Amino acid sequence: MTVCLALTRKWKPCRNHASIGHHTCTQHRSFFDNPQAIKESWFSLHQGGYAHFLHLSKWTSEWIESCLQYKVIQITKEDIQNMPKAAGFRFSRYNASCWAYFLLLCARHVPEFRMSWNPELWDTCLKRLWYWSERIGIVQITTQDLQLLLCVKGSIQEFHKGVYTLNYEIFLKECSQNLPEWYEDFITAPIEEHSTLLRFRDSHSEHIQKLRKEFLELRILRCHKMKKQILAVAWHTYRFLLWTLTQEEVDDIKKRWTNFPPSKPLKSVLEDII
Repeated sequence: MTVCLALTRKWKPCRNHASIGHHTCTQHRSFFDNPQAIKESWFSLHQGGYAHFLHLSKWTSEWIESCLQYKVIQITKEDIQNMPKAAGFRFSRYNASCWAYFLLLCARHVPEFRMSWNPELWDTCLKRLWYWSERIGIVQITTQDLQLLLCVKGSIQEFHKGVYTLNYEIFLKECSQNLPEWYEDFITAPIEEHSTLLRFRDSHSEHIQKLRKEFLELRILRCHKMKKQILAVAWHTYRFLLWTLTQEEVDDIKKRWTNFPPSKPLKSVLEDII
């Protein structure tokens, strides 16, 4: 950290360098002593509403992202749940989208953050993020950001509900390449769960069934190619002894048979077979 994260009395970015081991300069050492007051200034329109319309203010978005990135301000589940109420205006699809970029920053830098914390707000904000991802402007939304929101921070239900793109198949393919562990859990989920969520999207449902079939066939093929190695390792003498004999029985046999083979690591067993 080289730049002070504090704001001046006029609530403008401080231009001083941060002290070693601190996130602020010497002059603003006590700026973050009351993080709750700073969060209120983010959410309340009467105190500036810094978390609103971050896509219109570059320095504000950079300041809030730095605070989240360096854990200076901690965002909790209660903060996200109370966002529309704390904003001081009636919740609607128009004004709720002002939170979109702030929620994206939370998804990037708050490990515990989940879409389920405020599903109604997320439904509106996701549409705004998809809109920005197809355009050039102050806010740059990448495919990785959308994958983070829908795959890592969301459930299967939220994924199907939140993909607002005509290139559904292409987006899902990119997810499978960038997030292979998520894709395995996603594609092997009960087909009934996918069918229920996609009951109004026949083409998507058929595509999921096709991908699921291909994935399972590939898994069976991989296991079939290694069938001999798997059986050889599973029924190898050393593993068989570990399965059938207790440690006391092994020690007793060693005393009786001087040439009893010592136990061997599984790695070396596999190397011997292969």
